Amino acid sequence: MNKKPKKTKSEKVQTYLSFYEPMLNLEIRLYMGDEWEREFGEHLYDVSGRYLDIGEAGNTITEPIEAGDGWYFRAMRVRDKTSVRYLIHEMYHMVNAIKDAYDLGEEWGAYLIGWLAEEIYLQINN
Repeated sequence: MNKKPKKTKSEKVQTYLSFYEPMLNLEIRLYMGDEWEREFGEHLYDVSGRYLDIGEAGNTITEPIEAGDGWYFRAMRVRDKTSVRYLIHEMYHMVNAIKDAYDLGEEWGAYLIGWLAEEIYLQINN
């Protein structure tokens, strides 16, 4: 049986944006674009038992999930990086899910959303 070679870090970033939050030891993924709808949809089904709706512009997986290449805590999907409305909407869901899972207060939520916004901005503008 031939095994697929593992993806390098640069190949992974081309597939999705992956962020590592050092204080909480979280990996968060953002799938942008319709080309990742199937991959994200498979994770969504594994975690929640539901599929993406046809034409769904954004979605957040609010339960920790396991990918084929290891664990990551949350994932969100938006159709494209110019959909700021959907991106902020999904960031809100993600931050609230993380706050609930770790029983964090409001200030931690503010820190997380600021950190996430900065990471997304840096990666999609480079």
